[in-house]
Amino acid sequence: MRSSFGPTEARPSMGSSPDLMNQNDYENGDTMQRLLNEVYQHQLPQNDQQLLLKCITKYLGFSGSKPIAAALIYYCLLHWRSFEETKTGVFDNIIQAINSATEAQNDTRSLAYWLSNLSTLSVLLQRSFKITRATTSGQHRRRFSYERIFQANQASNNGLAYFSVQSVDGASGLRQIEAKYPALLFKQQLVDLIEKVYGMISDKLKKELNPLLELCIQDPRTSYSNQAKGSMSPASGLGQQDQLMHWLSIVKILNNYLHLLRANHVPSILVHKLLTQIFSMVDVQLFNRLLLRRECCSFSNGQYIRAGLTQLKHWCDDVTQEIQHG
Repeated sequence: MRSSFGPTEARPSMGSSPDLMNQNDYENGDTMQRLLNEVYQHQLPQNDQQLLLKCITKYLGFSGSKPIAAALIYYCLLHWRSFEETKTGVFDNIIQAINSATEAQNDTRSLAYWLSNLSTLSVLLQRSFKITRATTSGQHRRRFSYERIFQANQASNNGLAYFSVQSVDGASGLRQIEAKYPALLFKQQLVDLIEKVYGMISDKLKKELNPLLELCIQDPRTSYSNQAKGSMSPASGLGQQDQLMHWLSIVKILNNYLHLLRANHVPSILVHKLLTQIFSMVDVQLFNRLLLRRECCSFSNGQYIRAGLTQLKHWCDDVTQEIQHG
């Protein structure tokens, strides 16, 4: 494996943490190689593992659209032949480190970053492990399929060539490994983490949308008019932007989440799954709230809700065109 250090570049001392904030390295792709050199330089495997855990708990960013942390974990485990060991604690240590990172950094940006890394690492393992009865027995019971994570995005499939090693003998372009039980368990734990992080993002989005949905079932003009009558003051009309402000707030929240997911290169199938679930939730919540608020079941209020749903449809159309032409 080639060294990424130039002849005039000072090599960090043994055990020192690599500089992870060098933006030039992210842009030219040298960060991946430099981190691998750092991890590989120790004589004791325990030191290698500690440095790996220290690195992945920091934000490593992306090389192009490929998450560096996922590639770093995969290459290190491949280099140490951990996938072929019948007894090792490295997998548990990695899972614990990622769990701690997702719980400590509970903001949407960090969760999207980890969702991207976990998804990529899961696909790499799935395509590297030789298929046996043990590896396929439980897959049909899982909510997330490894292969489907990137199935909807052909560009992402092609991008996996970035992770391929020089010596390959499998159809996927990755070295085929006869994984032992600890590695197979690690792969299942990764999918559990994907479900956990995905659920955390979904819950955060629903929590932001729910208060707005209560305000989206009654036309503000009707509410304002009733208040004006009670105070004996004339009711002035509201502009369309003011009238639909709650619906436009929903569009803004959806746009922010979509931007974060795409900026962190979350697989498109997971983004599609999330938005589908959210729109289903919006549909159910609006319907249930209307049933409980008889005063909102009027023709004028129906027009207001229809106008709001039209705003959501326009947003969906714009996003679809942007993705298709992006």
